[in-house]
Amino acid sequence: MATSKKNDMYSYLDQLSTQELEDLLQKDMEAADGGDLDMVMYIMEVIEKREGGVSDSDKKAAAQALEEFFSVYGVPEGDGLQLYPCDDSTSAIHKQNSYQNSRHKFSVRKALILAAALVCLSSLIVCTALGFERVFQMVGKWTSEVFTFENQYTGDIPNENNGSERLQPEDAKYATIKEALDAYGITENVMPVLPDGFKVSRTKVMQLGNGKTIFYTTYESDAHYITFQVTSYATPGASFSEKDSVSVTEHLHNGITYYLYSNENSNCALWFNNNLECLIDTDLPSEDVILMVDSI
Repeated sequence: MATSKKNDMYSYLDQLSTQELEDLLQKDMEAADGGDLDMVMYIMEVIEKREGGVSDSDKKAAAQALEEFFSVYGVPEGDGLQLYPCDDSTSAIHKQNSYQNSRHKFSVRKALILAAALVCLSSLIVCTALGFERVFQMVGKWTSEVFTFENQYTGDIPNENNGSERLQPEDAKYATIKEALDAYGITENVMPVLPDGFKVSRTKVMQLGNGKTIFYTTYESDAHYITFQVTSYATPGASFSEKDSVSVTEHLHNGITYYLYSNENSNCALWFNNNLECLIDTDLPSEDVILMVDSI
């Protein structure tokens, strides 16, 4: 897949705060399946852009460190082995015995990712959470560059928890996003009908630890992609999505307002259904986005 297409597939990460991106990097480094290198590289680029870039001297230092690391540790004999020793001090490198211990060790690949990520994470700015009430009355707001939601509710905070009803193990695997939503007890009708020819490429669930859970899937055909994301909030909040200067179109369907906009090579639809923020992002024409929205 071309680099530009990969970047489009990960554009949903632009909506997350810097702190949430940092949390995702940490989760990826601890992943038992080796993580997602493409996602890590995209996150690093987003953080670098937000922080005003990395100085030439830092880039040179990082490149030199990676080169030295590859020359010493990045050898075929080290594939699948741990960089740091286990409790047995008689051997310099040991195979990993269990995933339970893996959280405290790094594979060679993880160490390489960490070395590069440290350059971007050295001056992170922690973003504060939005102080919304618990009841969701979300209305879209936008400028020429950014789209977000604003909660219109001003009443008392109810006692019930509107977040995902059943948290699942973070390492659980799902064949489809529908399967993941069902596992978490999410029953709202948010799934669009896709055009013919698309197959699931990947499905991920990310628990961000603040009552916010992201369900994400990518579909691919021979020439196009569709990403579909559902973010479940325990308390009202909203992402910030980058957009082009073209105005946002409001599309009403079955009592829900869908906000249609473009961002570089992508056409997007964003909406709220109760406490679920939903996003369609694709390189298909905007007419196909409307057809998907109207299928819900």
